[in-house]
Amino acid sequence: DVFLADTSNPAQTTVYFAREGRIRLDRERRLVQLELRDGTSNTTLTDRPDDYEERAFENLTITLDPDTVFKRPPPRGAREMTYAELREEIETAKARNDPAYDARFMLQQKASLPMACPILALIGLALGATNRKDGRLASFAVGVGVSFLYYVLLWGARAAAMGGQFSPELAPWTPNIVLGVTGLALIAWRARLADRPIRFALP
Repeated sequence: DVFLADTSNPAQTTVYFAREGRIRLDRERRLVQLELRDGTSNTTLTDRPDDYEERAFENLTITLDPDTVFKRPPPRGAREMTYAELREEIETAKARNDPAYDARFMLQQKASLPMACPILALIGLALGATNRKDGRLASFAVGVGVSFLYYVLLWGARAAAMGGQFSPELAPWTPNIVLGVTGLALIAWRARLADRPIRFALP
């Protein structure tokens, strides 16, 4: 009980009725065919609405546009590219005099973002090197503030890099540098003001 309307040709519309049918797919050859058995086809023409063509068939094979079945994936942006793809994109951009700010930024961000974890841990160590009990709400507010500052620095540096006003290679590292220096300064400050000295024990 197959019903198929073919409107791919603007000049005509063909309607198929068939007892049964099946789709044949060949992914390697990108071939899509529709096989119909025991049916009729009815065709009307746009420029001649009074004409009507009807014919019966035992077996009929219709080749379909493969792009309607094997849909091509959307183009991958810099965020979805691997290291190798980013380097290739940068080299290709050089040939067409394209600065490729996004690809250059993302290549460095893939390395700088994981490094933010120990830097944020360093700040947490500095802020926690005391026996004072400031309350959970205050600690939560400080943690949110530090995270917010990191992303403000990151996206501010990214905006400057995308505008060509800052190095795309240095921009992803800017939050790490600023917060890393801040963490070391806090460690030194807390070491002088803490209730007990900060000790680092190795196993």
